[in-house]
Order: sequence, then C-alpha cells, then structure tokens
Amino acid sequence: IQTFEIQNVDLNAPPQLSCNRRAGDGKIILAWPQWTMGYKLYVASSLTAHSDWQPVTNSPTTTNGNCSVVLPMSDNGQQYFQLSNP
Repeated sequence: IQTFEIQNVDLNAPPQLSCNRRAGDGKIILAWPQWTMGYKLYVASSLTAHSDWQPVTNSPTTTNGNCSVVLPMSDNGQQYFQLSNP
C-alpha cells in the first residue's frame, strides 16, 4: 500500500478577470472575485515570450464581493492584464 501526502492544493477554479470600458471618460474597469485577495494584478504591453509584466500599483476597492480598479486607457491601444497568485 502506497500513501501520498498532498499539501497546498488550491481547489478554486482560476479567477475570472473582467474588463469593461467606462462610458464618458474612456477609462477601463478591471474586476475579479474578492476571494483572490492574495493575488496581484499585472499589466504588459505585449504578449511575447519576453513580455515585461509590471505590477499595477492602483489599490483595488472591494464592493459586493468583487475587487476592482479603474485605469486609464493605454496610449498605444494595447494592454494585457493577468492575476497572479505569488
């Protein structure tokens, strides 16, 4: 009989990151579930093997079980976001 020990297993599905454009000022709203409080939000200008993911420094607000940040649109029109659990 073999026995195994499993530790640090995350049973949650990957969090959904939603992105919406705010009417009027053209800013974007990124939102994700509040249970991901330990996750960090990152941004990059391209999706290549050498993408330079930078942390988003805006502090998220928490409302109705979701975290969100409001960010300006990129000048070059391309921004990619990811949530990462450090």
